[in-house]
Amino acid sequence: MLRHPAYAGVFVYGRSRTDPRRRLSGRPFTGRVRRPREEWLVYLPGGLPAYIDTGRHERNLARIEANRARSASMGAVRDGPALLAGVIWCGLCGTRMTVHYQRGRGGKLWPKYECDRLKADYGGRQCQQLSSTCLDGYVAKALLAAMAPATLEVSLQAVEKAEQ
Repeated sequence: MLRHPAYAGVFVYGRSRTDPRRRLSGRPFTGRVRRPREEWLVYLPGGLPAYIDTGRHERNLARIEANRARSASMGAVRDGPALLAGVIWCGLCGTRMTVHYQRGRGGKLWPKYECDRLKADYGGRQCQQLSSTCLDGYVAKALLAAMAPATLEVSLQAVEKAEQ
């Protein structure tokens, strides 16, 4: 429903085609393949009652695509203490690194960043892994150092308003 253009009031026709190579015998609706928008036969904005405007619909589609769990997209943030989940990329092979958690004493989660795309896709070896403890600490310190001047400015404005 969220992907369909009718949600934004756009009437379309020809969004998919049937690929005979993907058809399964005895299953009449299999083998459908989505076409790119440029290949749709009909695209009429404003042809249907809209729940949201087309701009919002396009932003929703972009966000849905960005949240896909694929190596090329950022992916959705998962639960866990890792600071850089979904945003760290391997410096050796250029693929997105994944987070793996190990449970330590007392049930505490210890995350580590792993580049295992070659291992997962091709049965190769793991490229590299990094402890999140040192890397997350370094990034947190750099972030706080970069925000320090802004924090000081906001604090001074708050004091000035309080004095007024």
